Amino acid sequence: RSILVTGDRPEVDSYEIVYETDAKRVTGFRLEALPDARLPNYGPGRGSFNGDGAFVITEFRVELDRAPTLAKTAGGATEENAIGGEDNPPKHIEFARAYANYQSGNHAIGNAIDGNKLTNWFIGGGAGKRHVAVFETARPYEITAGTRLRVTILQNYVHQQSLGRFRLFVT
Repeated sequence: RSILVTGDRPEVDSYEIVYETDAKRVTGFRLEALPDARLPNYGPGRGSFNGDGAFVITEFRVELDRAPTLAKTAGGATEENAIGGEDNPPKHIEFARAYANYQSGNHAIGNAIDGNKLTNWFIGGGAGKRHVAVFETARPYEITAGTRLRVTILQNYVHQQSLGRFRLFVT
């Protein structure tokens, strides 16, 4: 129950994970970066051109989307309501604070939720170990069946330091 990212390592990367949950209320997210023997220096990042196993997260974002629904038209045909359409725009989750078990220098976990693509959470020097970040929402978000969580992990850094293996939890 984790994601292993393979293939080319671009300078800038963005992962988008879309899923549904049985939770009725969302108050936080937990991201676990996991070491893996298939990654440089056991990861948990895909490393840089140096193969150091580090990763950088520039922004961690979450939106709530309603799943498409089918509606009957006047003529009896069905049409799909698009996710994020005018009648159903996605709702951006606001975060109050973030915590992590490790960070490198002033590259603190709070940088991943500050809305600034030039700051980041960095685990340089922490290769080969499991790293955990918790993102606490600014308020509880009530959700209904069919709501999709759209998590975006932006990795806007020039040395190919993206997540290699990770898993995501919602509470």
